[in-house]
Amino acid sequence: MQDSETQKIYDLSSVVDGDINFISEMQNGASKLTFNYMDRYMFSNGSVVRFKYNKSDIFYGYVFNISNSKGKIAVTAYDSLRYFKYKDTKILNGYSVEKLIKEIAEDRPTLRVGTLRPTYYTLADRIEDNKTYLDMIYDGLSDVLLGTGRKYILSDNFGALQLLEATEMRLPIVLGDESYALDYTYEKSIDGETYNRIKLAQDNKTTGTRENYIVQDGKSMSKWGVLQYYEKVNENMNSAQIKEKAEKLLKYYNQEEKKFTLPCLGDTRVRGGSGVYIDIAELGLKQWALVDKVTHKFKGSIHTMDLELII
Repeated sequence: MQDSETQKIYDLSSVVDGDINFISEMQNGASKLTFNYMDRYMFSNGSVVRFKYNKSDIFYGYVFNISNSKGKIAVTAYDSLRYFKYKDTKILNGYSVEKLIKEIAEDRPTLRVGTLRPTYYTLADRIEDNKTYLDMIYDGLSDVLLGTGRKYILSDNFGALQLLEATEMRLPIVLGDESYALDYTYEKSIDGETYNRIKLAQDNKTTGTRENYIVQDGKSMSKWGVLQYYEKVNENMNSAQIKEKAEKLLKYYNQEEKKFTLPCLGDTRVRGGSGVYIDIAELGLKQWALVDKVTHKFKGSIHTMDLELII
């Protein structure tokens, strides 16, 4: 810990009490570190926390909450993406996602920019009004996915902002009957991001009306009922572009969400957005999966993790 007021650095490894928990999610904000230590000294909010385990860099972030209960100090820290939660207005004209990330970071001297892979995609011109920086970036990454078919992951890599293509984040890890997995729960759902009817609306300033563009899949509607996605699109898009976007949205969202929950032996490389290989004979599954959320638990020499995977 580096105290934000005195700038002194302290090693707390000998006074940590209980588990150290590190939570990393894919496209859901900052990663989080929580731990307790026994002492009377409370660090200041904003203090820098560095956590390493077996020589691996796990977490670099900042204290956002600290409390004292009879000498047991509880700390909650977040990485640099926590500073992307704040709202602003930005005019995007000829922007890529990586340009947007750089511009936001340049306005905040404490933020460091690491590897930002080029997306080779120009976002549609628009005004992002009263939106968080994270929502601006995540919306942009959704546009990249629909426009190119390539998925990119924004994360904090030990204090440096990072944008990588999802395939770059695949790890040589097999989860299954003979490796890592201690148990599993398999779930299929239409209760989240599943849609079989896409409705896009656009205001027509000439006629003063709102025009709707709808595509849908009757087969899945007969099975699941109507699950509608609605979005108001940019007024600069033409009808062909809107119809193309609607078709791509239907193709992407018109399917069940399949998720695994796995308690596993720990691996310090795993983060939200990492790719791991699933091999479970009982379910006949042999394929890559994305880590939607990972909760690492460290206690002395014991390291386990709970994974939520999307396949």
